[in-house]
Amino acid sequence: EKAFLQIYTIGTEIGRALAFPPGVPAERVTLWRAAFAQMLGDPDFRQAAHKANMRINPLDGAELATQVAAVVSLPKDTVAEAATFYDRLLAEVR
Repeated sequence: EKAFLQIYTIGTEIGRALAFPPGVPAERVTLWRAAFAQMLGDPDFRQAAHKANMRINPLDGAELATQVAAVVSLPKDTVAEAATFYDRLLAEVR
């Protein structure tokens, strides 16, 4: 059940995240994360987001990467059990 929650809630955590493929140099990732943080702190950006009724609740890039890695590294049998659990939940709703 814990794996189920990890798998099926990670999309909420990711939201509309920006992601890089494996192998991008660390300094480039650091640069993009800093630029993103600067954008989030920009008063004009925040005002535009507020005006558009957008909720801005960013997750730190390193924390997001940790959470995604935890889900991606779940054993295949655990993922299969989570899928079975999900199927049972859906069957009960129908």
